[in-house]
Amino acid sequence: MKRRQVGAVLLVALLMLLMLTLLAMTGMRAAQLEFRLVGNGSEQRRVFNAAESALREGERRLAQMTGPEDGRGEDCRAAQALCVLQVEQVRDVHDERWRWLWQGDPQRWWAAPGNARDYRGSDGLTRFEPAPRLHAAYFASDGEGLNLGNLGEAIPRTDFYYVDAYASGDAGRAPVILQVVYARRYAN
Repeated sequence: MKRRQVGAVLLVALLMLLMLTLLAMTGMRAAQLEFRLVGNGSEQRRVFNAAESALREGERRLAQMTGPEDGRGEDCRAAQALCVLQVEQVRDVHDERWRWLWQGDPQRWWAAPGNARDYRGSDGLTRFEPAPRLHAAYFASDGEGLNLGNLGEAIPRTDFYYVDAYASGDAGRAPVILQVVYARRYAN
């Protein structure tokens, strides 16, 4: 007695092939997602390092200033080395609360030529694109200083600054804004 096959083996084989294909596609999607996550983390570290380099350069340039003159101005267009702004150019105060002016649209605010200068590395040849931006903002001083009984000697002074740096990846992705408060001491 001969039985005819009705294609059950073929049907089972096709179902198994379909399941293996779906399993492979799921694995590819998971690998693709993992690749994107690793890439995003790498880009974030790269942008953070660029912003930190700009921030350290701002601190270094403030440290090199020896006298009371720091080149403070209304915007960064005329600044030669480090752009030093008044604090009113970077923050706003309303009802005893203050906010940074770049909070609304940081990419646009930092791109404006009057708000910050490009950081091209301490050798002027940075390869990071777009170039990180930085500025310093003077916000306080310890006053006129006090010279008790040491007539004729220089009076030590301290000025306080925010040093701010901004960097972002391609097309404005992964923006990073770093800030440090810097105290600059000098003799007046």
